[in-house]
Amino acid sequence: MTGRILIFEAGGERITLPLEQVAEVQEFTSSFPLPLAPPFLGRAISANGCLIPVLDMGMFLGREPSAPSGRILVMAGDGVNLALQVDRVTDIVKGNAVIREKPAAEEPFSGVLEFAFGEVPLLSPGQLLRLLEQTLAGCGRDESFENPAG
Repeated sequence: MTGRILIFEAGGERITLPLEQVAEVQEFTSSFPLPLAPPFLGRAISANGCLIPVLDMGMFLGREPSAPSGRILVMAGDGVNLALQVDRVTDIVKGNAVIREKPAAEEPFSGVLEFAFGEVPLLSPGQLLRLLEQTLAGCGRDESFENPAG
């Protein structure tokens, strides 16, 4: 794998993301409530003059909610208007630290990266957005918002 890789924790799980897909990392300071939004998407932040919804990664993955004192990863890319609330950022490593990449077993992960310290799932922003859209589309049909990725 080329480039650098951000390693973070959400809901007690380590997750990786290519660093070029992150515009900035912020402390979770002030946010605004999103009325009628599901709990995993109940807040928004202001970043660079834009209001951006914040997805609680731990809660969305069906695990413990992310720590309120955690970090916000503002996603980068055309058409991506989303920030991820995570417990903490643990490291940034070079792509050559990846020993091997294996296919992922579930969305929103595109693979599993093997490092010297263990295996860590690789988050796919595209799959994450599709899964989020599918989950939100069920909003008016009495579908539960619990464990959308589980």
